[in-house]
Amino acid sequence: MSWNYRIIKKKEGYTELCEVYYDKKGNIEAYTEPLFVRENKKEIIGDLELMLEDCKKHPLLKEEELPFDETASR
Repeated sequence: MSWNYRIIKKKEGYTELCEVYYDKKGNIEAYTEPLFVRENKKEIIGDLELMLEDCKKHPLLKEEELPFDETASR
């Protein structure tokens, strides 16, 4: 099985970024709950670009150094 990220246009009009899973023949087998839901593909890509820029310019956070219990952050 393989997978990749795909943007899915929903019948209701919005778009979702999901992980899509394929069988050995390359047919779509399943997809996950959305990672993002936005109005359109352009908004999803813009948000991903912004997220990547933030990740590049800020240092890695270590969970054990955060000032709260891990259950409180979720």
